[in-house]
Amino acid sequence: MVQIVSFDMDGTLIESEYTDWVWHHGIPDLYAEKAGLPFEEARDFVIKEYRKVGEAGIEWYDIKYWFRLFELEMDWRTLMERYRDKIRVYPDVHPILNRLKDPFRLILTSNAGGNLSMSKWRPQASPVILTGSFRNLRLQGS
Repeated sequence: MVQIVSFDMDGTLIESEYTDWVWHHGIPDLYAEKAGLPFEEARDFVIKEYRKVGEAGIEWYDIKYWFRLFELEMDWRTLMERYRDKIRVYPDVHPILNRLKDPFRLILTSNAGGNLSMSKWRPQASPVILTGSFRNLRLQGS
């Protein structure tokens, strides 16, 4: 019998716009400032470095790795918070999770960085386990 239901949040429960902003705008923008480059040139360089590691590399998902590699001085959590307004939960997420939370243990995972709180939604009966850096996430709405 199924006891656990697991969802990846990025692109499944939450639109990908947030992670796109962090990885394709935020990090290149910080690198442009540090290196004294135009944004487009910095973005091209950063994306080239991402591709060198590739999605198969564990570093691909580790924002702290990229901050160290590019020697960025801002705290990575500050960057994550900067784009918080880009987080969008898909419309059917709350009803589905509310329906599933009683009969199943829910696990929500994400490769996005940051300990984000999207405010009020919290399942009552069955614990939701959040992995990755979304450990402290609370979904908005109910």
